Amino acid sequence: MLLAVGSIEADTVESLRATLRAEGRVDEVWFHSPGGDAQAGLRLGQLIRDHGLLTRVPTGATCFSACSYAFLGGVLRAVDAGACYGVHMFTSITEFGVMHLVRSILSEGDTVDIATLERLEKELKDFEQRIARTARARADYLRRMSVSLRLMIPAFETESGDEYWLSREELADYNVANIE
Repeated sequence: MLLAVGSIEADTVESLRATLRAEGRVDEVWFHSPGGDAQAGLRLGQLIRDHGLLTRVPTGATCFSACSYAFLGGVLRAVDAGACYGVHMFTSITEFGVMHLVRSILSEGDTVDIATLERLEKELKDFEQRIARTARARADYLRRMSVSLRLMIPAFETESGDEYWLSREELADYNVANIE
């Protein structure tokens, strides 16, 4: 059993890969994490799936945000009584640097000309496409992990600064937890 505690960062995937090589046999990963880097959470979950590991959120632990996606990589998944599993909407505005882009375009002068507005419109359209591709990738990940796409409803209805904690019924209904 491997205990995964703390924030999920870009280097967490490589850290787990190295740990799995060094430890030899690991059957189960226990999570206690507030989240972190969403893309790293997806890659971590895929690594867990590739190794055929089980995942668990033990009593007293929480698995939120990026952790919730990493957890879904488990072939068999358990959220113990007294544990918390939560989701929220991903935050693409910071992930794709949109606010930095808007500020840089609008700070180029006191007046905004047609060319600047057209450039901003193009960049925002590109941003919209990246968001759509990100949502599609999340849906595809859920499908590959045999989790109901209905999990996206509370995730997309819960703003990134808020938390949605799944009930025991939802964990089973969405196939998030597939063992007791």
